[in-house]
Amino acid sequence: STVPHSPPSPEDLATICYTSGTTGDPKGAMLTHGNFAAALAGAQSSGVDLSDGDLHLSYLPLAHVFERIVDAMLIHRGAAIGFFSGDVSLLMDDLATLRPTIFPSVPRLFNRIHDKIKAKVSASGGAVQALFEYAYASKAYYLETAAGGHTTHSVWDALVFARMRELLGGRVRMMITGSAPIAPAVKEFLQVVFCCPVLEGYGLTETVGIATVTPSNCRHPGHVGRVPSCTEAKLVDVA
Repeated sequence: STVPHSPPSPEDLATICYTSGTTGDPKGAMLTHGNFAAALAGAQSSGVDLSDGDLHLSYLPLAHVFERIVDAMLIHRGAAIGFFSGDVSLLMDDLATLRPTIFPSVPRLFNRIHDKIKAKVSASGGAVQALFEYAYASKAYYLETAAGGHTTHSVWDALVFARMRELLGGRVRMMITGSAPIAPAVKEFLQVVFCCPVLEGYGLTETVGIATVTPSNCRHPGHVGRVPSCTEAKLVDVA
């Protein structure tokens, strides 16, 4: 016989997500369906705007809340999720094969991508390096000065940065970074080279990964954005 549909209430427990205990004892955070729905809505209203045409390569651990909320947002929007081969050392190959449109990741991997490209450009030397540096300086200038920050350029993207974008499959339109601070220079580099905004967030397992998010039209590094609609923040004096 057919089992009657019994949807959960917002107050019902959705998951117990365990923390790593980085700043204290490990614990299981009890997260409700309402917590997830609120975090999803807060991220979306802050500019993490997804559609059913988006494609995500899932490689971050699903035991961690960052990947859990990313996948929840994608499912809510009807987007596609592909799972990596299981070998992090082959992640760049997986990216080139799947060609995702969004790329949530962590500073550790973004630093590796930054260093890899910088080393390749430096090894090329001569006219190649000079052209890259000129194109980079031009885009970095408009990233800093233009209203909203321009991450694209009609000439330099096609001439210089198109081949570099292929490292991630060539279709990434948005990057999201969390779990640790990202160096301002690396964030700028990613936006210039991959021609897309990098949204930075700060959060906790207890806040379903979202406490603050940089607006999608804010390109400037050095902060983690503003409090979204899903979060209440309390300011206290620190001696």
